[in-house]
Amino acid sequence: MSTVMFWSPQAGHGKTSSHTALVTLTAALQYRLRILVCHNQAQGESIESGLMAHGTLVSTAYQESDIGIDSVRRLLSSRKLNKNNISDYTIPLLKDRLDLLPGTMIQSNQTVPDKDSDWHDILNIANEYYDLVMVDIGSGMDKVELLKYADGVVVNMSQNINHLESFFTTSKQWASIHQQPWTTVLGAYDPDSKCTISNIRRKYSLKQNIFAIENDAQFRDAWNVQTLLPFVRRNLGVAQPRKYVELFKQATMLTEHVLEQLNEGHDHKRLGEGKLHAI
Repeated sequence: MSTVMFWSPQAGHGKTSSHTALVTLTAALQYRLRILVCHNQAQGESIESGLMAHGTLVSTAYQESDIGIDSVRRLLSSRKLNKNNISDYTIPLLKDRLDLLPGTMIQSNQTVPDKDSDWHDILNIANEYYDLVMVDIGSGMDKVELLKYADGVVVNMSQNINHLESFFTTSKQWASIHQQPWTTVLGAYDPDSKCTISNIRRKYSLKQNIFAIENDAQFRDAWNVQTLLPFVRRNLGVAQPRKYVELFKQATMLTEHVLEQLNEGHDHKRLGEGKLHAI
């Protein structure tokens, strides 16, 4: 089906993992999609740090089992990985709706052979089983090569004017190399800053939409205590608490846009006949 990669040109500025998790959970709770979420970092990092509390039954079980990207790679190398068994190496977060593929247990000083080509093959197989694969590939220009395996890219930025200048002055060249649709989202967005979305679009003569996810203390707290899934599940819906309305409005708009670019939003109806519906 489709692969969406979340990436930031600059480390520590784009809230890439937060956006990956938020869009993934929003899509899983609002659409009839079977989704896999994964990342290219170490076990317990990236999206895992907000979605799965250490010491729980689930997290302890996967540390003691063959679940995770390392096992998937071993099966791939032995030509035993296929669409019928890839989900066996994931952790189900929402039954028949959302699975998590944990990161590597290989230390950073150890060599992982054919890493990029492995991802290409793994994503192809995953897309035979899942409707949508969300990947947090982290930050930095050294990750750009992975983007060629994506059907859509979410570029995560901050309101740092130097970083924006660096990216948008070369964005046309970048877009011509990577033909897939891409979306820009600003993390920890401050609407009172002079560097607003409208000013950014005007400065760089941008026609495409730019999305923003404002800084939210409750979301950050849920991430820090690794209860992001119940937080989103509890508050994403028709009767949202007033204090969360803006956060989930922004998340819903971004998710809709990403899926529409892939045509996934048209192929799969929303739950509750088009209304937001947390299950």
